[in-house]
Amino acid sequence: MESLAFANIYVVNRPTRFEEFQYLGDKRTQIVYDLDAVDDDEVMATITQCVAEGKAIAFGPDSLAEARNRGYRTLCS
Repeated sequence: MESLAFANIYVVNRPTRFEEFQYLGDKRTQIVYDLDAVDDDEVMATITQCVAEGKAIAFGPDSLAEARNRGYRTLCS
């Protein structure tokens, strides 16, 4: 008999105004979040609060390099 392994999958719903963007910046802290890589409820709550307060920014082009060009840094750096 074969054994099957299942992994927990965390599904992230992107904020309403930012469905088309992968990277979202927080204007208050100059931190950029990768919405496809969020796996923490606390970080998701911070993102939700940021959007609700109107302090979120998307980047064009939607890339980490563009976020860094604008002075944003990743959460872990």
